Amino acid sequence: MVDADRILDGRKVVVIDDHEDSVELFRVALELCGAEARGFASAIDAEDAILEDRPDAIVSDLDVRGGGIEQLLATARRLRIPALVLTGHARQEDLARALAAGFDDYRVKPIEPIEL
Repeated sequence: MVDADRILDGRKVVVIDDHEDSVELFRVALELCGAEARGFASAIDAEDAILEDRPDAIVSDLDVRGGGIEQLLATARRLRIPALVLTGHARQEDLARALAAGFDDYRVKPIEPIEL
């Protein structure tokens, strides 16, 4: 069994979701696994943190208010930062849209924190 308390020890993760409770839930879950997690309500706000901190990964909702997710993902690709999309949309076309936008992996909410 994997020791969830340390699986992300020392990793920096940026969490993006326009629902504050989701940001907080995922941020806390990642921190409990040892990550340093920062949460943002928009891709535009998160992009500055990505450029400054160079996180190890990005966890984001597919649809965030204010747009900017495509630009953020272009920055992530340029910096070789993997991006995971967490979304409530589970249709095949949603998966295709997420991958076309530049996400590396796709998970459907609700998700168990250990799955992150």
